[in-house]
Amino acid sequence: MSYFLIVGYLAEPSQKYPSVFTKDSLFDKFPFFLPCLLHCAALLLTVVLAYFYLPETLVTSDDETSSSGSETGELAMQSTASNSLIDEDDENSCTQKKSLEETEEVEIFINDVNKEDIDNDRNCSGFKSRCCPRYRCCKFFRDSKIAVLLRDRVVTLAICVYCSLSFIVIGYDELFSLWAATGPEHGGLGFSTDQIGTALLCVAGPMLVLQFWVYPKFERCLGSIRVFQLANVVLGITIASLSALNTLHDRSKVLWPLMIVVLIPMRLGIGCGFSSTGILVNNAVPAYLLGSANGLAMTASSISRTLAPIFAGSVFAWSISKGYKHGFPLDEHFAFILLSIVCFLAVLLSFTLPKRLNMRPSAPVKV
Repeated sequence: MSYFLIVGYLAEPSQKYPSVFTKDSLFDKFPFFLPCLLHCAALLLTVVLAYFYLPETLVTSDDETSSSGSETGELAMQSTASNSLIDEDDENSCTQKKSLEETEEVEIFINDVNKEDIDNDRNCSGFKSRCCPRYRCCKFFRDSKIAVLLRDRVVTLAICVYCSLSFIVIGYDELFSLWAATGPEHGGLGFSTDQIGTALLCVAGPMLVLQFWVYPKFERCLGSIRVFQLANVVLGITIASLSALNTLHDRSKVLWPLMIVVLIPMRLGIGCGFSSTGILVNNAVPAYLLGSANGLAMTASSISRTLAPIFAGSVFAWSISKGYKHGFPLDEHFAFILLSIVCFLAVLLSFTLPKRLNMRPSAPVKV
């Protein structure tokens, strides 16, 4: 949201503030350079403050190092069993006590499962070969933390939920700016960059209070999964109804209050949704895999964030250039309806998550 606020007021500064930014200057040739420059400065300041003032969270000891192998074996065994026995031992898997001898047997069993054709001397593609005996070419990847996470059904589902929300939010951000700047004759509002920034600024103020007050109470009462589902339902309804405000483009006294009424619950749903997905991803793995799990989630989310603007922008451009000829719902409402459908699909996907993700798993017992 801060990006659109800054872009709205500082984009094209030579036209808005000619006394400060002269014509033919750098900011006139590159009208969006100023907001990008300020964002880069803010990011650099964040890095400096984090480096000097944030304490290190990773504290390792000999006991934790020796137990990391046993935790990997336990998580890999859970991910293998979850494909056939869905969530039968969700509540007991994190609290079982295992000796070092039992853990070694578990790891040996997992290696045997991953090497089903070991006696046939087959390679990764399933063909007999001397260059890849006993699956040696894939041993490094199979034993890595990323492979263990990908084999775990619960972790994969939590990351998919996170990616779906990222796709929805980035797609909406792209769609809102395009739709608001589009002329009323094409189904938009005909807003200037200042008006777009003002619309988002009116929402930012209440959100500072509501996000701090609403989410903790909802999470304690409903749990992270239910809050995520509720947030996506709110997003689906508000996104679908947003495009109908075009009918009020010439009645600003009615348009602005209704727009704020729609945008506040939408932004509240976005904040609650992202907070819930972060909790779900972190609760799906033990403590020593938090870094790998969040890195994998951010990588997958980056892919969905890359595809979302392409999807939203292309669909909206097609709807106002060709789709409007076919009438509703292929007109300017089409892109909003598709994003709403994605919201409800994300809700359906979240029903596959086990309820144990609402709580942080207990630390493994060290023997």
